[in-house]
Amino acid sequence: MGYLEKHGKTNAQYYILPRRYYELTGDLATYSIMTDWGLEQVWAVILPFLQKYGKAKRSDFATLVGNHLSEKQLRKIIDELRGANMLKTEGERRQMVYLIGDAYKTGNDIMQKALKIGLKQMKESGEI
Repeated sequence: MGYLEKHGKTNAQYYILPRRYYELTGDLATYSIMTDWGLEQVWAVILPFLQKYGKAKRSDFATLVGNHLSEKQLRKIIDELRGANMLKTEGERRQMVYLIGDAYKTGNDIMQKALKIGLKQMKESGEI
C-alpha cells in the first residue's frame, strides 16, 4: 500500500491518501467524492441547477463542481454533454449560457411514459 495516490494531470494534479486507508476507516464515501468525478457525477450536480434556474454560465458549473475538476476537465465534460445533446447553448462567447438539451428532455419524457405504463400494468395485475 502506497502512502499517497496521485490524481489529475499537469496543473490539476493532487494527492490523497490511498483507497485502502478509506476502506479501513469505513469512509469510502469521502474517497469517492475526491476521486470519482466523471461525466455522470458532473451531470448529477449541474442538472438540478439547470432544472431549478433554467440556464447557467460556465462559471456556475465551475462553482458547482468546486475544485474537483480543473477548468480544462470541466470544459471537456461540457463539450461531451453538448455533443450528446444533453446540453445546448444560447448566445456566444461571454454571453453564452447552457440549457438542458433536447436529448435529455426526450429521454426523460420516454422514461416518464414507461413508468406510467409500468405502474398501470402493476396495478392491473394486483402487484401494487
